[in-house]
Amino acid sequence: MTYVAYEALEVTPAVLAHPELAQRWKYAAQNNLIKAVGRGRYSAVLDERLATALRHTLPEVVMYCYNDGDDTICIGAPA
Repeated sequence: MTYVAYEALEVTPAVLAHPELAQRWKYAAQNNLIKAVGRGRYSAVLDERLATALRHTLPEVVMYCYNDGDDTICIGAPA
C-alpha cells in the first residue's frame, strides 16, 4: 500500500504553525499512524483523513509517497 510522506525536518515546523493540525498530528503519532521511514528522514502518514488535511493545508511542503510493500520513497502523491 502507498501512503503520503513528507521529509520530517520540513513537515514538523509547518505542522506546528497550525495548532489544529498539530493536535491531529500528535494524536496520529500517539496512535502509530505516523511512521518514520527512510531511516527516519521521512514521516509517512497512515491516516488518510490527516493526509488529506496536510495536502490542503500545507501545499508548499513537498509531498512524497511511501510504499510499505517494498519500503521505498518516491516523489509525488500516492496513486
